[in-house]
Amino acid sequence: MGYLIPMPLRNDPIKRFTPEQKRVAAWIRELGLSHSFEAEFDSYWVDVYVPELNLAIELDGPYHFSSSDARRDEILGGKFGLEVWRFKNNQIVESFKPTFVNSILERAAQLENDGQT
Repeated sequence: MGYLIPMPLRNDPIKRFTPEQKRVAAWIRELGLSHSFEAEFDSYWVDVYVPELNLAIELDGPYHFSSSDARRDEILGGKFGLEVWRFKNNQIVESFKPTFVNSILERAAQLENDGQT
């Protein structure tokens, strides 16, 4: 007689990360910072979270709605103290890397000057 082994239930579909998420994550790793994909803050998810900088990075495809995104960003900032950066997917190209990296370094310096790191 065989035994049935219960399988874990999965309510969410298996997430495949976008090329833009992977590219941003690689740039963050190159700076020696950690990150997580699809970090959860209550009922809100952020595309890429950088805990050392308390930074949420949102990469917007064609189906984002600016008014609801703005309200969501306010909640993430107010309730969780996150800095939210929002980029369009088509911005995340290799030529954008120096701008992105400089912004990350400026954020780290700002937090260090404020005594938060």
